[in-house]
Amino acid sequence: MNSEEEKKEVESSLHSDKPIESEAQDKLGRAKFIEILSEHILHANQKEPLLIALNAPWGAGKTSFLNMLEQKLKVAKDSKDKAPIIVRFNPWLYSSVEQLVEMFFAELAQGIGKSPQQWITEQVKDYLPMLGRFLLIGLSGAASVASAAYFSGMGDSMAPAASAGVGALLNKAGEKLDPNPKDKKTLTELKNELNDLLLKLNQRIIIFIDDIDRLERETMRYLFRMIRLNADFPNVTYILAFDRFVVEKNLDEENGIRGRDYLEKIVQVSFDIPEPEPLTLHRILRAEINAALGSLKIQQVAKWQWDWDFDLEKTWEYSVYPGFEEHFRTIRQIKRYVNGLRFSWAPIVGEVDIADFLAVELLRVFHPDVYRKVAAEKELLTERPISRDEDAFNNSREDFIEALCKEARPENIQKHLKNLLDELFPSDNVESFRYYSGIRSPDNFDKFFLLAMPKGETSRLEIREFLKAIEDRNTERIKHCLEQAIEAGNSESLVQHLDYYTSRLLEEPNKWLVSVLFAEDNSVGSDIFAQIIFQCLERLIDSEKRRNLILSCMNNNVSLYTILFVTKHSDPKKFNTNIFTDYQEWTPLRDAVIKHIENTRADKTLWDSSRLPDVLSLWEYLEDKETVQLAVSEYVQDDEKLISFLESSFGFYTARRDPGYDFKGKLENLLIKSSITDFFSSLLNIETTIIRLRSLSQGENELAEKARELIALMEQVPNWSWSEKMISQFA
Repeated sequence: MNSEEEKKEVESSLHSDKPIESEAQDKLGRAKFIEILSEHILHANQKEPLLIALNAPWGAGKTSFLNMLEQKLKVAKDSKDKAPIIVRFNPWLYSSVEQLVEMFFAELAQGIGKSPQQWITEQVKDYLPMLGRFLLIGLSGAASVASAAYFSGMGDSMAPAASAGVGALLNKAGEKLDPNPKDKKTLTELKNELNDLLLKLNQRIIIFIDDIDRLERETMRYLFRMIRLNADFPNVTYILAFDRFVVEKNLDEENGIRGRDYLEKIVQVSFDIPEPEPLTLHRILRAEINAALGSLKIQQVAKWQWDWDFDLEKTWEYSVYPGFEEHFRTIRQIKRYVNGLRFSWAPIVGEVDIADFLAVELLRVFHPDVYRKVAAEKELLTERPISRDEDAFNNSREDFIEALCKEARPENIQKHLKNLLDELFPSDNVESFRYYSGIRSPDNFDKFFLLAMPKGETSRLEIREFLKAIEDRNTERIKHCLEQAIEAGNSESLVQHLDYYTSRLLEEPNKWLVSVLFAEDNSVGSDIFAQIIFQCLERLIDSEKRRNLILSCMNNNVSLYTILFVTKHSDPKKFNTNIFTDYQEWTPLRDAVIKHIENTRADKTLWDSSRLPDVLSLWEYLEDKETVQLAVSEYVQDDEKLISFLESSFGFYTARRDPGYDFKGKLENLLIKSSITDFFSSLLNIETTIIRLRSLSQGENELAEKARELIALMEQVPNWSWSEKMISQFA
């Protein structure tokens, strides 16, 4: 695997919660502390037992710490130049106290059995299981007499001793236990012999016990009683890892004896595993977030800038919010956060501000209740007060944030959460939100919680692709972007967003874009091309430049519908646009367009327009109704052209409402019916048309079939005064 592949694997992989195994994996700089601790363990008085407690909260890396300490001890030498015997015991793996006690002594015997001093280890391996049986009886008390009898065959003779207390029970057990048929031993004798054997063992025994704070209360208590009864073994060091506050609480007695006092009696050395240095954790956090973001190979967007090319890593790192990094106290918290980030960021990459999203994702991971309540208060957290008192509105927002922070746990994180929320939702307002990618934008707020683009909304990446196509003068890509927007139903959103971005285009790119869009004949029915043309024209300096640009485009392969639409809607008398402010500036354009459409009428290309009904309507606005009626009347004198005109018109009105609509199907949309009524009634002599259709329908050729289909369509429009009754009249 090459370096690039390795980097990709690291960037795209999720983090497991597996503890680290060696010092080489240590990112928190704990090696020096572990070295000092290992030296103390190895050079402690071999005759004295030693119990060391390593204290740290859940997730702080206790198991990783033990792994590194074990590695250090395995390669180190004690004062006798001997490597220690290390036994790892995890009490959390066992479901009952009986299993825990039995397996503890079994694993201890197995560990000691690895020593080269076989004559000692063989005897120790015999004594330890017997001692375990003693302890099982003592720890279980009178309630476990039956279980103990299983090991020693004591039967009902143990009942009086059980009622006299654990001490008497152990002594009685020692009297009855028969570890060696030739040599009956009491508990005291058994422990003394075991002590002598362990002293002769020239290797220190180090017992690691992890996950103590995960145990149930009663199991935890039994474990410490067991350790207390065995802590006086010479040459043995216990290293216990737990959250001190959890254990102390579980060891508290109802009679007032504190768990803390109990621990102090049996623990000789207590260390708090050093908390990670904040700057180190922050460095790790930033590196992990950068790796997660870097795995998504899509350029991000800036919060306000139109300039798309910026350094993502520097951008988010420089704008990380107060209170964000303070939430991360352990490596485990970083892993948990970054794993979630890899999934949640992917659906909306490039759509929202990264610093805002990182803050919201922190709420989701660490404060789910706060996250849910924030998601439900869009209006309070984003909208500008219009009719409401602004001070009262801001006070309500401040009260809401204060209440959220009071619910956060642990309590020491509340001030950091408050700092983060104040930065995420400041009380000051911004003039315009549409082109702001942060969460305070009403247009963007939902994206942070839906983790998807709202229906009908154009993504910033789509806008960027469109602008890049303009920059590259790539006509095909521009057409593709617009077609995709129309097909997805978000063309209006695209137009609204482009209104902002085209204002930042230079004059020449704007002119080029106008020429491209004028050449597009959009048959779907959207006015997206014309609307963008308007935006671009408004960016030009004066009206003469605008008019000249339109006229120059008209001389090329221009869409007849688009040129008519732009001309009509730039009429300063009827429409409020900035293209022409004086009617006299507009009229030369109108006259030129009228001349252009007369030319298309003369060469018959007028009737080839896929938007013929709209073209005729726009022409009527620019010139007069009588001229258009005359043109239609002349065109439909030919029977085939009449059929073609009616078919294309019916097809256009149905397709403009539903691109997949079969114009030969039922006409159910009332708006379609009304549009067809107005269109045909204004352009055709209906009586004459019906007579001609009836006549044409009598044959068996293709033209007759089309005539019959058209008559059937007319019968589906009951609001026509010339439909059913008139069709019957001229039948």
